[in-house]
Amino acid sequence: MSMSSKRSPLMQAATVGPSQAATPFAAPEYDHDLLRPIAYDLDISRDYMRRAGYEY
Repeated sequence: MSMSSKRSPLMQAATVGPSQAATPFAAPEYDHDLLRPIAYDLDISRDYMRRAGYEY
């Protein structure tokens, strides 16, 4: 579901204005490359949903 949602419009509606996605706190030893936001990609999202057995 994360890949099928555009976060910017959702965050702006929830906060009534410009906002920025929060990043979870992590220790310096943690691999910070893993903290990147999930990309918006409907093709991958549809493929995951199809593999999970959902038909639309």
